[in-house]
Amino acid sequence: MSRFCIALWDLAGKALGLPIYQLLGGKFRDSVRVYMDTALYQSSQPKPEDFAAAAKEAVELGMTAVKFDLDQGNDPNKYDRYNWTASPAEIQRMYDQMAAAREAVGSNIDICADMHGRYDLPTGQRAAKVLEPINLMWLEEPIPAENVDSYAEITKSTSTPICAGENIYLAYGFRPYLEKGAVDIIMPDLQKAGGLGEGQRIANLANLYYVPFAPHMVASYLGAMAAAHVCASVPNFMILEWQIYCLKWVKPI
Repeated sequence: MSRFCIALWDLAGKALGLPIYQLLGGKFRDSVRVYMDTALYQSSQPKPEDFAAAAKEAVELGMTAVKFDLDQGNDPNKYDRYNWTASPAEIQRMYDQMAAAREAVGSNIDICADMHGRYDLPTGQRAAKVLEPINLMWLEEPIPAENVDSYAEITKSTSTPICAGENIYLAYGFRPYLEKGAVDIIMPDLQKAGGLGEGQRIANLANLYYVPFAPHMVASYLGAMAAAHVCASVPNFMILEWQIYCLKWVKPI
């Protein structure tokens, strides 16, 4: 349904001869900053030096922000593939990987980490605390999206910014996270959270709580361009996701 709504926005813009951001009320910026998801998850058991190399590659490609995945189902240090509690060695592996990335690019490049909601509350708290020295832009979805109160516990227990929202829908779904201060940054996926108009509504709601808006984006390049119009149209936009294998379609800014 969200994709259908996006197509209708596109048709309306073409009929009126106007960009979508103008239909949304105008723009706050002329360019939209993106961060690169390195897709290092495609490697089997990447080592810290792989994280360092991927971070350097991102910077060489012109990026000022980069994201890595920390959940590795084939990590030999896991208790088992179904246990949501990370072992001490697994937590150490996460730290070593992110520390290598930080050392490789220095302090002026933003780095964020994604856990894909595959851990429990104690692990989320431990990981966020251990990663504090890395100075992450955010730690993404350490636990599943269903429990607002658990998110609030993690967020309040650490100085690492906590980000969530790719599996939350409509402004109504984001409301309790914002009211309870459960996350520091929201990341709705505009292709499934309700479309462009609803995405702007979510961003404006977050702005009432002074929470940045950093959309999740794993769609096509057309989906990315649609999301960029929303990002241009709201004051609290932070950064938009981009995939390394899509770089041929856009010059990073």
